[in-house]
Amino acid sequence: MVRSYSYLSWFLLFFFSFLGIMYLQEDNFNRYSVDKSILNRITGSLTAKSTVTTVGEKFLSADTDFYDWLSSTIGIIFKPARCGNGECEAPDEFAGFGRFGCVADCGQFVQR
Repeated sequence: MVRSYSYLSWFLLFFFSFLGIMYLQEDNFNRYSVDKSILNRITGSLTAKSTVTTVGEKFLSADTDFYDWLSSTIGIIFKPARCGNGECEAPDEFAGFGRFGCVADCGQFVQR
């Protein structure tokens, strides 16, 4: 019975030591700034609710507002790669081979 409690105490000591070390290695300020920038990008186009006293609370007033918000958010975050803009944007663009690829941005595929 004493041996079981000994194993349990060693396990708990290891577990809480592990959690403590993981917490000390965490950079909470940078993590919050990344999360906050993503939230600002996603909720930036919504309008603020005037009847609520909480600063920064956002809402959608109609069904069509959701689709307008979704299309504007997706348009900002997920831009399609365009051939000929002077930048080879992998993995959507790749070296040209025949009629495939983007020769203007990524060049011609070199065969060896």
